[in-house]
Amino acid sequence: MNYLVIYDLKSRTFDFESYGNSDALITNNIALMQQNKMEVLCAGAADKSEQPHFSAGYRSREIGLLERLYREYEAATQKAIKRW
Repeated sequence: MNYLVIYDLKSRTFDFESYGNSDALITNNIALMQQNKMEVLCAGAADKSEQPHFSAGYRSREIGLLERLYREYEAATQKAIKRW
């Protein structure tokens, strides 16, 4: 299984998102959010080990973080973001 770690720099939270053969949709959406001045990042991860993220200063794992960020983007821009 392939994972991306999504980081919300503002709330200092993170979550894992699995993806199939391509992470392009998620990374493109993260880029759209960054262009809208949202403080978000994503990075590849080999597994769902949480400890490295806590060590890097992130306070907690927020289940459903990406969906919350999508809703925030849509509210701020009045544009729908592609999910599938």
